[in-house]
Amino acid sequence: MQVILIESVDKLGKIGEVVKVADGFGRNYLLPRKKAIRATKDNIAYVEQQRATIEAENLKKQEAAEELSQKLVGVGVVIVRQAAEDGRLYGSVTARDIVNAVKIVSEIVISPDSVVITSKFKEIGVYEVTLNLHAEVKAKIALSIARTEQEGKASLQASTIQVAS
Repeated sequence: MQVILIESVDKLGKIGEVVKVADGFGRNYLLPRKKAIRATKDNIAYVEQQRATIEAENLKKQEAAEELSQKLVGVGVVIVRQAAEDGRLYGSVTARDIVNAVKIVSEIVISPDSVVITSKFKEIGVYEVTLNLHAEVKAKIALSIARTEQEGKASLQASTIQVAS
């Protein structure tokens, strides 16, 4: 399936590019989320005609994401989980847990899709988590997984992770 990107998509392309994607990816992800439209002659002509408007909308979204990124500078969140004596977690920590913790700490609402989890959190500790707020804007927050809230806050303060966007 060929689509025209209406938003920049990581590892795929920038606004206005015509790209070939798997049918399922196009139908189930790009089209419903309005990140792309089908590449027909009419749509290609429409996008060329509306390119300035689309880019202006994208610039607004990028500026909003940069503002959000500035608000997230220095934010550290604590998630409390049960763990074994050696620090291994009994439960898991998901993107939704991180989103809820950020909302509680900073009253900022982000999408679970924007949380980048490169590997599973398997033990208690302090981690650096990347948030994709926009295709060109990323923010980093410190995540402390601990048995208690106090233990988590103490480990955040003692951590060497420098949180900056």
